[in-house]
Amino acid sequence: MAKTLTYKNIMKYLSMTILFFATIFTGYSQSIISNVIPNFGDQFVIDNQEAALSPGMSGANVTWDFSDQTIGESVESVVMPAGEVDGSEYFPDASMAWVINIADFIMASYFGFDNNTFTSYGTNGMYAGVSSGVIYSDPADSFTYPLEYQDTGSDAYAGSIINIGDSLYGSQTYIVDGWGTVITPFGNYPNVLRVTETSVETIQSTLTVITTRTNTSWYSPEFPIPVLVIRSDYSHAMEMPLDSSQTISALVSYTPASTTGLSSRNDQIAFRVFPNPVSDQITVTFDNEKPEAVLNIYSSTGKMVETRSIKSDQKVDVSGLAPGIYIAALYIDGERYAQTPFSMIR
Repeated sequence: MAKTLTYKNIMKYLSMTILFFATIFTGYSQSIISNVIPNFGDQFVIDNQEAALSPGMSGANVTWDFSDQTIGESVESVVMPAGEVDGSEYFPDASMAWVINIADFIMASYFGFDNNTFTSYGTNGMYAGVSSGVIYSDPADSFTYPLEYQDTGSDAYAGSIINIGDSLYGSQTYIVDGWGTVITPFGNYPNVLRVTETSVETIQSTLTVITTRTNTSWYSPEFPIPVLVIRSDYSHAMEMPLDSSQTISALVSYTPASTTGLSSRNDQIAFRVFPNPVSDQITVTFDNEKPEAVLNIYSSTGKMVETRSIKSDQKVDVSGLAPGIYIAALYIDGERYAQTPFSMIR
């Protein structure tokens, strides 16, 4: 189903991206965020649902149970080198891009991790051939490491909206306000930390719009992104309410690029694509009882650029692909079993 491209949608997915792209928590009751950065080629599936939902109480040794929530709109995303994604010229200081593809809506959000700080430089999306997004002239710093229970922080940011020119500025604060266990429709996660972030943003246009956002996120030691996020937005102009939304998002699956298969499967497959980088042909090898599988190759925007039936040790001509980062995904009996990134060069 096609999305209506509005500033609200842009900021909703930007907010989702920022909060779902952070670093791993380690430890137990005194958990600490470590400076562990996701790998290029890591992939995530996140389910979203519009819902007015309370994030529950803060505090120590809390159990938050959201297992009865229906969360059904899936978003697939991949972590890419910033320079390999279309539009990266607007964000020269970014080192990573998180790329999501929802129907006809493709968006890349750009990040960096200098000086132990997780920084957002903005987002650039494409819908029906039209670019949209936000460029931060003063980037938004979300966290500085290390971070643990009861830590707090704040930052101010400013920027403009692509192809519209309206300026925006805002301030945000965060507090690590809880630890314990969170239960989602997709799993039970002990020893999580909960972070609540509040921001107030102003858009200067013909009509000045002020938006207040609250994002509550739960992080598990096992994943480099939150396992659950609850968000609420409230906008007004001249003290008149304009819009409001509440969204819950949950991690469905995480596929690290460094592994040979999906972490949720017991039967792992040795899957290799070489040489890497490549300029003409790759050789694909895999160890499985099935003699034949399907190889799909995806671009940095999530678009499938190649698909074919394949046997182990088979060569595949990729000379027609443009330079960049690609994901090779192996399917057996219709199920995705393994994937790995590779670089195309000239």
